[in-house]
Amino acid sequence: SEPFLIDLTKPEFLDLQPIGGAVYYNEPSANGGNDIFIIRLEQLKFLVVSAICTHQGCSVNLPTIDQKTLVCPCHNAEFSPLTGEVLVQPKQGIATPLPVFKNEFNVSDNILTIYLPIKS
Repeated sequence: SEPFLIDLTKPEFLDLQPIGGAVYYNEPSANGGNDIFIIRLEQLKFLVVSAICTHQGCSVNLPTIDQKTLVCPCHNAEFSPLTGEVLVQPKQGIATPLPVFKNEFNVSDNILTIYLPIKS
């Protein structure tokens, strides 16, 4: 997989400054062109997962103050914002964990490197 770099000092990533902060991100060449989530788990640790529900392919919502989990609005499947694991199965059918992508954070330059499978 080809890595890509995200400069967390850019304005569109301000929501990632606090622990628990989360953003949608789209890298057209990655994740089939679908959105991913970037979530700051700890000062130096991030979770990067697909934002596409594994049940029927709907877009999953970011966590909010009121809704701490990643919820798919189509059939109410819920995923952990810490691991991408399924917490609540959809009303019908089965969801599997959201695909997680390896990442590395370089604190000295505030760059997050994300390794995604690249669509050929």
